[in-house]
Amino acid sequence: GSQSVPAVVFALQATFFGLLSLVLAGPATAGLHTAIAPLAHGELFEIGRFVRGARHHFRRAWLMLTIDAVIGTVLVLNVWFYWHTEVVGAWVLSIVFGYVLLAWAALQPYLFPLMVELDQGIWLVIRNAMFIAVDNIGLTLGLLIINGALIAVSLPLGAIAVPFALPA
Repeated sequence: GSQSVPAVVFALQATFFGLLSLVLAGPATAGLHTAIAPLAHGELFEIGRFVRGARHHFRRAWLMLTIDAVIGTVLVLNVWFYWHTEVVGAWVLSIVFGYVLLAWAALQPYLFPLMVELDQGIWLVIRNAMFIAVDNIGLTLGLLIINGALIAVSLPLGAIAVPFALPA
């Protein structure tokens, strides 16, 4: 009875803030790149650029994040599906999709900076990110390893922290 009310409230709050963060993650990332990019050109940091960048790039950033998440999800589902299917030799497709997923992960550091700096359309940004990733393979692999290490460290930390956030 009354014990389940806090759990339901927590679930509703988690769902609301989870969806809100998904909606705002793309524009916030674009705003962050807009605020930080001038530092590379020798200009001073201004916090107002973050808000202006998030507003200016809101639609394209949200669309970029949505396309990015859909492609990533489809690739993960393909890896899982072909790995677990009973069809002989389907595991080969799982490995192929695994490599495509790895390549997609390697593009991630380039997507939002290209979108903000060059003010290009989404598909052009993805295409140019592919060219940059291949052209700078050493940097791309280094970023992929560093990002993978950060994710490997942060996932267990998140799993440890979640029980402390749950209602007693």
